[in-house]
Amino acid sequence: MTSVGTSKLLSLVRSVWQDFRASGGFDVIALDKLTITNVIEGKVSFELPIEKHHLNRLLGLHGGVTATIVDVGANLNEVLKIDAECVKVGKTLAFTTIDLRNKETGKLIAQGRHTKFVAIAHQDNRNIKV
Repeated sequence: MTSVGTSKLLSLVRSVWQDFRASGGFDVIALDKLTITNVIEGKVSFELPIEKHHLNRLLGLHGGVTATIVDVGANLNEVLKIDAECVKVGKTLAFTTIDLRNKETGKLIAQGRHTKFVAIAHQDNRNIKV
């Protein structure tokens, strides 16, 4: 990856997140209070306070929320510290990893990997060209 200024990266990540929020879809409901805490090239960290609307009837994190950020076990009023990394971006695919930790204890709760089709996203003029 090429070096891109931190402020440009932060601006891009915030812009993408605002696009998700503007869509009015599930992301807005499940991740409304998600806070971006750090951005460096290829990596983003954010936090999500777990609230009652995130829980299922047994008071565990709802599967819809867990599928959105990776299957994790978190409890009401915990704060998740989430670190994501873009390992590689190619012409058509991007490969990412994600670690979810309890912010207070640092305990690793879950890890995930994702392969994402990005060929169309590369054409979006709002993206930083790297």
